[in-house]
Amino acid sequence: MNLLKIFIAVLITTITISAQQQKIPVFINYSGEDLVGEKLFYVIKEEIRKSSSMELSYNIENSLVLNIVSTDYDANSPGNACVYSIAWCVQFSLSLPQYYYTSSVGSCGLDRVEDVAGRLVAMTDDKIAQLKLHEVIKK
Repeated sequence: MNLLKIFIAVLITTITISAQQQKIPVFINYSGEDLVGEKLFYVIKEEIRKSSSMELSYNIENSLVLNIVSTDYDANSPGNACVYSIAWCVQFSLSLPQYYYTSSVGSCGLDRVEDVAGRLVAMTDDKIAQLKLHEVIKK
């Protein structure tokens, strides 16, 4: 428990959101070679770019990190659906490990990519609100 308090204290001091900069930086770390997973990754990035509360970051430091892995749902029928895992983490600096927050798994068909991406971005927004509530990141 004390280690968690130390991590939270470090987060509070390293991730500072000023009144002028309301958007939380989000870095996406994606791994997968399946068609549907790659499309899902692309749509998530585009949704974050359009977000009023998040901004896509190309710098992993001081960012909320989405670690996403996907693979074909059925190897005999590639390109129709994927299974994915997503882990929400916070990266303080490159000299410290990522702070794991939570994760989820799911599946996505080619015809549902936009819906699933929208749901994952909404979940990311909820995670940001929870981290703010617990003062892991400043409001």
